[in-house]
Order: sequence, then structure tokens, then C-alpha cells
Amino acid sequence: MRVSRQGGRGGVLRPATIDGMTERWLTLLRAPRAARIAGVLLVLAGFGQALGQAVTLGSAPGTGSNPALLTFLYAVGLCVLALLSTVPLLIMRPLWCAVLTVCATVVVLAWFPAPTVAGAVGAVCAVWRLGAAGASGASGASGGLGRRGGGGLAGVVVEYLAVGLAVPFLVLALVRRGDVACVLLAWAVPAAAATGITLRAGRAARTYTEAGEALADTLVAHTARGERARIARELHDVVAHHISMIAVLAETGRLATPGLPEAGARRFGEIGDTARAGLTEMRRLLGVLREDATAAEPGPAADGQPGQRVGAGAGGTGAPTAGGGAAAAGGPRRGRG
Repeated sequence: MRVSRQGGRGGVLRPATIDGMTERWLTLLRAPRAARIAGVLLVLAGFGQALGQAVTLGSAPGTGSNPALLTFLYAVGLCVLALLSTVPLLIMRPLWCAVLTVCATVVVLAWFPAPTVAGAVGAVCAVWRLGAAGASGASGASGGLGRRGGGGLAGVVVEYLAVGLAVPFLVLALVRRGDVACVLLAWAVPAAAATGITLRAGRAARTYTEAGEALADTLVAHTARGERARIARELHDVVAHHISMIAVLAETGRLATPGLPEAGARRFGEIGDTARAGLTEMRRLLGVLREDATAAEPGPAADGQPGQRVGAGAGGTGAPTAGGGAAAAGGPRRGRG
């Protein structure tokens, strides 16, 4: 396990795990420019090694009376096969790229002593790329099966195909026992396919997990807004109505009771003032509860309901009334001298 420093010279030391290092290397290799450079280098290496093999085979003892012609024929065949096993990595989709590179490598193994290193690496990389691409690797084949609702089936077919491309190498390894190149490719190709499939499955699992977490957060937030809206409605319909009626009854009792002593009138006035202060706090509380709930669902809008907010355009929060009770409560107070 390596330790990486983050945040400059005085940063925090954090462990660099193997998974994080692998992800960074894969991100670097997936960069378009880096992939093109690596592909061009692979093509040049395969072409050069094919020329070298052609010269070696054409000039070997007992090859015939015309080694130059034989070298030329070897060079043509090996160079064409080397290009077919490397160039598709640059210009073709994962499906056809894997099929073509594997076929070219198998032909080289069957007709010539050994494949080029670049051709073998190209076949392994193409199979890995196919396994990692999944259904998107078949998007250009079979009428775009990966794009037309058959993504699940196409993904399974591509996985089996990526693993099945190792079968020719297994057959060659069994037929040509002791051939190191056949044995290595028979092991490396299915391993590359399995690695690509595993990486793609990990990406899909992370995507589904993130989508599920986002959906759960959305549902929780929506539920909270609905609960706040429900509380606001209950306070609006019940509590504000009763507080408004207390203010109305206090003012009505002060004015309608004959021979009421001054102390009693003052008590009625205090009751009305307290009720109005409670209504003011209720307005503030309803505004807080409805702040997030307004986007989720509209609040009560029926006219004439108890505790209905009015004058919201001028005052921002308005004043709850009970059938005009707040106005009635405020009118007598002004007439109180």
C-alpha cells in the first residue's frame, strides 16, 4: 500500500489503495490521446517484428533456391496479419475489432511458428475491450441490437462471445502441445475477457447504487415536504381557527356585557391581545412549514376557510381570520379609546 500526499506540502497523508491506483491507471489509458498513441506504437511494433520474422524465415537454411522471393512472400503475409491484429484497435468497434484481431492471431499461430508480440497483445486488449464495453460494443452490429431495446440480451451475448473467443487458442494449445505462445494466449484471452466483464459489472453496480441513493434521497425529501404540508394544513384548519375565535369572543364579551367593570374589560382586552399575538406567531410558523411544501403540493386555496391567509401580496405572510374574525377583533379595539 502506497501513501499519497494531498493538499500541497502541508497536506494530509492518505493511503493510496490498490483499487484507487488501478482506477487512475485505467482512466489514463482510456484517455483518447493516450489510447491512440499506444495503438500507433503497437501497430509499428507489430509491423517491424513481422518484417524481422519474414527475414528470419526467408533466409533460414533449406528454404529453397530463391530466398528473396520467399522472404517477400513471408513479409507480405506476416505484415498483413500483423496489421489486421493491431490496426482494428484504432478504427473499429469493440465487437468487430475483437473478432478480427483474434482471427488474425489464430491464423498466424496456425501457419507460422509464432505470432508477433504486438499481435498477441492486440488480441488480448481487443477481447478485454469487448468485455468491458458490453452491449455498447455490439451497438454497431446486428442492426444496432444494443440500442434498440435488446441491451440486456446483447450484453449477455457479448459476454459469451468475449469468453468464447478464447476457444481457438485452447484448441491450438491442445493440438500444438509445448507451444508457449498458444498456452499463454489460451490463458490470457479468457482472463482479459473476465477482467473486462468484471470492470463493466462494477461500473454498472456503482451506477445503480448511486441512482438508488439519489431516488431514496428524493423520496425522503418529498415525504418530509408532504409531512410539513400536512402539519401546516392541520394548524391552518384547527389551531388558527380557534385562536381567531378566542380573539373574537374576547372583544365581543367586552363590548356586549352590560355593566362590565373596568378590570373585567381590561382582562378581556388582554385575552384578545394575547390571541392576536398567538395568531402572529402562527402566521410565522405556517410560513416556515409551507416554505418547502409549496413546491410539492399547493396549499389550501378555498376562500372563507377559518384561518385563511389574506393580504399575502402586501405583507408577505398575511393575517389568518375566522370569517372576518380578525377584522372584527381589530375594529372594536380601535373604538376602545
